[in-house]
Amino acid sequence: MVLKHILLTFSFFLISLNHLQAQSLPKVTTQDYGFLQPVNIVETVSYNLDKEPIGKSTYRFSKDGFIDNYHIQNLKDNTWSTSKNTYKKGKLHKRVFEFSNSKENRKHTYKYNGEGQLVEETIKLKNGSSHNTFSYQNGLLYQTTSIENNTVTTYYYSNKGKLYKAIRTQKNENQTEITTNYYYLENKEITSYVSSEQRFEVTSYLENFILKFDLSDNENATKRLMKGMQRFDKEAPLDNLPFNLEQYSNQTTQFYGKHKDKLTLTQVLLFDYKTDAQGNKIAYAEADIDLNTNTIAGIRFYKTTLSNGEVIGDTKYDDEVQAKFEDMLSAINSF
Repeated sequence: MVLKHILLTFSFFLISLNHLQAQSLPKVTTQDYGFLQPVNIVETVSYNLDKEPIGKSTYRFSKDGFIDNYHIQNLKDNTWSTSKNTYKKGKLHKRVFEFSNSKENRKHTYKYNGEGQLVEETIKLKNGSSHNTFSYQNGLLYQTTSIENNTVTTYYYSNKGKLYKAIRTQKNENQTEITTNYYYLENKEITSYVSSEQRFEVTSYLENFILKFDLSDNENATKRLMKGMQRFDKEAPLDNLPFNLEQYSNQTTQFYGKHKDKLTLTQVLLFDYKTDAQGNKIAYAEADIDLNTNTIAGIRFYKTTLSNGEVIGDTKYDDEVQAKFEDMLSAINSF
């Protein structure tokens, strides 16, 4: 599961750090990003299929294992974003986010209780602010509430402090409330359900790829999923689920292979990795798939510098990786 965590975390590393994380707690340590070993720097370059670089980023971690800052740049329009973190006594104190469009700038500050647990995150924006609150039971995170504009998201945690569900309620332009339920295993979203639209999406996480698909048009599947969600709501808070993420993903992928003519893919990501001197597998490349053409839209390469000086991967374009991804995509299409 370590490999999956490393790869899957970094698939969202680039596109999600500017937003609140699904886990609701700030992700600040190397372990939060899937590294069991100390990391100094992670560099990435994204390419289109003409092998032209279209984006790059750099993430720097402190010697204590906390993310210090990052810089992300879109090379097509030269837009950028940066983040700088400040820590006090080993705890996150402040995060400052700056953007090429200064209207998006914001600052996050954090408040802790007497036990050193995070209880409030305040996000100051150009036009107002938003808040996240954190509640605990028996010393473990129990519930988190995020309020921003017309959206309220509540995260729920099991008796052992594991995230298992989130409910997001937002008002659209007509002030109609839309409620979305999210279900999680091992901090990964596995199912989402928009009740007003009867829309269902499920996600499968395997070692080298992620599949997300919509099964709203498959009546038998949605009925089974509704029953499954009812059971999940009953068992997950008690940590009594009879399956883990790997088992769930294997079953979900098999289901997709058998019924893909009645399902709609909504996301496909492919991954490749390298191994460091200690045998740890580190993210090396990621491919985004254009679902309209069923082809690779672009590839992102990672160069990781460990604290011991070892460098894993490179940000140069790798034709062999492209060929490997094309074979992987063909295999997925032949399910």
